[in-house]
Amino acid sequence: MIRFTKLTAIGGIIFATILGGCSSDDKSEPIPVWKPTPKPEPIEIKARQDISLTPQQKEGVKMQNDFAFRLFAADNIGNSSNSLISPLSLTMCLSMAANGASDEVEDEIVANLLPKGGSLDDLNSLNKYLVESLVDVDNSSILTLANSAWVDKNFKLLSPFAESIKTYYNAESSSLDLSSSKAVETINNWVNTSTNGLIPTLFQSAPANTELILINALYFNGAWKDPFEEQITKKGVFNNENGKTAEVEFMHKNNPFKCAVTSDYSVFQLPYGNEAFNFYAVLPAEEYTLNLNAEKWDGIKKELQNDIVVISMPKFEIHYEVAKISEKMENAGISKLFTTSSPLKNTVTPEIPGSYVDMIHKTVFKVNEVGAEGAGLTANMYVGANLNGSAPKYKEINLNRPFIYIVEEQSTGAILFIGAIRNLGK
Repeated sequence: MIRFTKLTAIGGIIFATILGGCSSDDKSEPIPVWKPTPKPEPIEIKARQDISLTPQQKEGVKMQNDFAFRLFAADNIGNSSNSLISPLSLTMCLSMAANGASDEVEDEIVANLLPKGGSLDDLNSLNKYLVESLVDVDNSSILTLANSAWVDKNFKLLSPFAESIKTYYNAESSSLDLSSSKAVETINNWVNTSTNGLIPTLFQSAPANTELILINALYFNGAWKDPFEEQITKKGVFNNENGKTAEVEFMHKNNPFKCAVTSDYSVFQLPYGNEAFNFYAVLPAEEYTLNLNAEKWDGIKKELQNDIVVISMPKFEIHYEVAKISEKMENAGISKLFTTSSPLKNTVTPEIPGSYVDMIHKTVFKVNEVGAEGAGLTANMYVGANLNGSAPKYKEINLNRPFIYIVEEQSTGAILFIGAIRNLGK
C-alpha cells in the first residue's frame, strides 16, 4: 500500500484552490484575499522499538549485506556514473526465485544469503519477519515492499511455488499475454504505483518469449529528524571524479552528530524520524577510491561517536539502472540462476528446458533539506531458450567530492540503499 507524503497532499490542495479561483468570468467579483494553506498537524513520532533478531537471523542479515557490498563493488569496476543499488529489493527478488529454482540454484542463493547450515525455509522466514518489522519500525517514515509474479497465459505456476511466494512475500500472481502491449501497460502501472511514481516503467515494449516475471518494488520516504534550514542552502563547487567541477546547491548544518574522521575516511550519520532509519555519508580520503566492503562498513560504524560536526552536503537526485547485472551477480557469488539450463524447474508448467533468466535492477534516490525519498525495483525475467589522522574537537565534513551513501535500519543493520556519487551538475 502506498502512502502519500504531506507535501503531496498540500500540493493537491493548492492546485484545487487555484482552479476554483479561476472558474468565474464575472470581472465584478472582488479579488479573493489569499490565505495561506494551514500546515498539517505534525505527526507524533513514536519511540523507536528495536527489532529483535536471533543469532542466526543476525548472521543472515550480515551475509545479505556482505553479498550486497560485493555486488556494489562489482558494479563500480570501471563505472564513471553515479551508481545505486537496493540490497533489500535484490534480496527479496532472489529469495522468491529460490523458491522455484532447481536444487543447485536454490543452494547457491541460500549459501550467499544465509550462514552455513541455513535452509530455504530459514531464508523465507527471515525475509517475512524483516519485511513485517521494517515497515512499522518508524511511523514517521514510509517503507513499503511489494512483490508480484506475472506468468504468460501459456504457462501455469506450480502450486508449491505460488503458495510459497504468497505466504512469505505476499506476492500476487497474475496470468497475462506477456507478449502484448496490454501486459506492458498493466505491469508498468503496478510498478509505477508500487514505487509511488519514482520508477514509472519496468520496460517500454513487451519482452519476447518471456514465460515469467518476478518483481520486487521498494519505496522509502523519510524526513530528517532534524531538517536542514533551506535559507542557508547555497551554491558551492563539487569536484567531480571526471576532473571537472560543477556548481550545485549545498545544504549545511552544525549539530551534534555521530561521526568519525580518520586518515582513511570521514563519515557522519543523519537519522530519520525516530532514528530507526539512518543515512550515512562516507567520504574517502582523497587518495582512496570509492571502495567499501561489509567488514570495513562494520568497522566504520564502530568508530562513530557523538560530536559536533559541521557538514556540507549537496542536494541530489539519482536515477540508475545496473548494466549487465547478471555478469556482476556472478562476480558477487550468484551465477547458477543465470547459467543453469533449467531455471524454471520448480516454477511453471509446462517446463521448457534451456530457458534462461535476465534481471533488471532500477533505483531512484532524492535528497533535500526535508529528507530523502527512494525506490528500488528488481525483476527476474525468465526467457525462453529460443532467444539469445587525529580528529579536531569540531569536525568539518564537506561532501564536495565523490562519496558513498547508505540507508540502513538501526537495530538489524538491514541496508535499503547503497550508492556512490561521482559526478554532479550538467
